[in-house]
Parts: sequence; structure tokens; C-alpha cells
Amino acid sequence: MKNLRVLAIFFASASLGASGGYAQTNSEAIPLLAPRDVLSEFDLRRLEYPPRALELAISGNAIVQCTALPAGQVSGCIIVKEPPEGAGFGPASLRVMRNARLPEVEPATGERTFRVVFQFTLG
Repeated sequence: MKNLRVLAIFFASASLGASGGYAQTNSEAIPLLAPRDVLSEFDLRRLEYPPRALELAISGNAIVQCTALPAGQVSGCIIVKEPPEGAGFGPASLRVMRNARLPEVEPATGERTFRVVFQFTLG
């Protein structure tokens, strides 16, 4: 049996307001966070390698965009990019993001958009 690994790529610090690791959309910067910034160790271990990708013996990644609510809940997650498309990396990432949480932010800040990058590697 092949050794499977799901790697969390770190692009930015855990704080939504921190500098570094930003994606540009229009004129607004969107923070890029690592899966470990929004998921517990338990949830990270539950991230499963997509069956279709296993069948094809391919690696890939997914970029998921979500909204952080003031109390730390995460909602409205969508797949932004999933190369290679159709291998199941995006849906696998969305499933685990159902349990994501962020540190509470100031109520005045309101909702914040952020992205998480997941990398899946056959090893």
C-alpha cells in the first residue's frame, strides 16, 4: 500500500490581521492561512485522500475560501482552485472545513474572508 500524506502548507500567520501571505482579488488582500490555523489536530487527521486521486495515483491541492464570523465560526466555504480538477481534492478540503474555527475577532471588525491551502501528496 502506498504511503499517503496530506500536507498543510503554511502561507501566513494565524492572525487574520497579520501581514504576509495574501492573495489579491480586485484591490482587496485575502489572507492565506494554513489548515493548522483553523483546524484541530483531530480534524487534520480526519482529512482523507480523495478516492478518485488514489485511483489515478496523483497528487494535487485545493484552495478553499471561507468567511470568518466575529465569534470565530467559519461559514460559506467554496473551492477557489483544485488542481488537477475533478480529482476530489476540493471536496475533501471542504468536508474537513466544516469543523474549522478561528480565534474570535473584534465585533467591530465584522466578517472577514480568508483562504486555506491544502496539499495532497502520494509518497
